[in-house]
Amino acid sequence: MFHLQYTQLIDVNARRRQADPVYRPMDFFGQLRNIVVINVPAAQELQLTEPSTLVLAVIQNLKVEDSGGTRHYKDSPASIGRLEVADLATIQCSVGRLLDRGLWVIIDRSGPFAQALNLING
Repeated sequence: MFHLQYTQLIDVNARRRQADPVYRPMDFFGQLRNIVVINVPAAQELQLTEPSTLVLAVIQNLKVEDSGGTRHYKDSPASIGRLEVADLATIQCSVGRLLDRGLWVIIDRSGPFAQALNLING
């Protein structure tokens, strides 16, 4: 099982029908289920002047909770979210996880932790 962090644009006004959409990036965690490669031929309908390739990730979303900077999810079917299809480029990093008393704790060494390691390594 390969667990990862990925970013999606979320409409912060989605619940307000009359408001214009405002998109903000939001991080999510999930399990990579599959990678799909789609070759798209040139097509005027799609405004493609030359062939293109889409690389998509099928991700099983996890309902992760944040408590005091620690992200975790329960070891239960209720913590398993829906399947999502996302551009492979939205994947930020792979993450580890550790089972602790029925909770899977996300071990994420990206962000400031990765920068600190880069400073140490020169």
